[in-house]
Order: sequence, then C-alpha cells, then structure tokens
Amino acid sequence: MTQDQSEELPAVFESTDVERLVGISSIRLNKFVEDNLYRLRPSIKAGKGRGSRRLFNREDVFGIALVWWLFEAGLRSNVIRVVLDEISQKKAGANQAAEMLLGKKIQVVRIQVQPRRMHRGLKMPRYLVFPITEEKSNVVRPVSIALEIPVGHLYSMLLNKMKELTGLPEGA
Repeated sequence: MTQDQSEELPAVFESTDVERLVGISSIRLNKFVEDNLYRLRPSIKAGKGRGSRRLFNREDVFGIALVWWLFEAGLRSNVIRVVLDEISQKKAGANQAAEMLLGKKIQVVRIQVQPRRMHRGLKMPRYLVFPITEEKSNVVRPVSIALEIPVGHLYSMLLNKMKELTGLPEGA
C-alpha cells in the first residue's frame, strides 16, 4: 500500500469496524488485545473500564488481520508469535510484521514446519517462515509441512472493505 492509498483510508476505527472488516468476533478481538500476546493494542485510545470504546488506527487493523489469518489457518498462539517475529526479524509484534509485508508487497507467507523427531530431542517443531513476493513455488523439503497464507490477496480485500466503509470507490 502506498502512502497516498493509506491517507485515503480513515485514521480511526472502532472495535465494531475492525470486527466487520477483518471478520473477527468481538470476543476474539478482546482476547487478542487483552492478552497482549501479539503486542496488539488500540493505538488511538486504550479502553479503560467496562464499556469504554477502543479506537484503532490503520496499522492496528492490518496487524489484527494478520494475526486473525494466522489463527484461522490453525496456528497456535506460540507459533503465531514465532511467525510474527520471523516476519519482522525482531520481537516487534503484529503491526510491524504487517507493515513489513505490505511495504515489501509480499503476496504469500509460506510457513514450513519441520516436525519434531524423538531422536533429535526437539521440544517443539521448528518453523521456517518465507515471505514470497511473487507467486512462484520454492522447493518444499519433503520432511516438512507447508502452509501458505495469501496475504497479498487478503490485504487487497481488506483495503477494499476499508474503502467501502468510508464510501471511497474501490479503485481509489
């Protein structure tokens, strides 16, 4: 997404907007924010007390969407954190990982899982994360399981929904 495209979108989204845009339930959104596992929080105004409004900026929406897609792909919370850290190359969180994917125009995130082997003594499977800019196939090692998440297409759909919310034409 270019700077011009970003400026056309609203700067502030309420929780109900995020739920509608991303397709996440209010309960799951609250859990993502309150547990702080993915460093997600409302950047505009943190909710205080019961019934207060949470306000999110565009980057928050992109980060929430990324975590939701990883979650919907069946990944566990600890694996989602590993994937976010691998994407951003640091322990930065969901917003920064989403920003990196958008900035580099990543189309697919391939996650390869190398299952633990008893003789190696791995406590958990090893996860390799490959952001792919073009729709080309890399060689998948036969001892790994690959999961591909089409983030480019998903972010494009999310941007169109954000434009619909504000009444902007889709091509804008």
